[in-house]
Amino acid sequence: VCPLARVMRSALRKAGVDSLKVVVNVVINQRGEVLSAQVVSGGDECMRRTALEAARGSVFDYNESAPVRQGGTITYVFIPQ
Repeated sequence: VCPLARVMRSALRKAGVDSLKVVVNVVINQRGEVLSAQVVSGGDECMRRTALEAARGSVFDYNESAPVRQGGTITYVFIPQ
């Protein structure tokens, strides 16, 4: 469990983390497989690593009429426990 995900929002701001969101850019092929993933913003190292692992493990719908490669973003929201 990520340490910063366990604290209150005000403590996150004091720690220099803007939000509990991590935004990941992804490139997806026609089969819905994630070809690449890169963190764009947010979180601490643990949250970024967790978001990257989740993005790389994502699978989207197959669409033969889609571009061979297409890009997008996935936003992961971490909720303090």
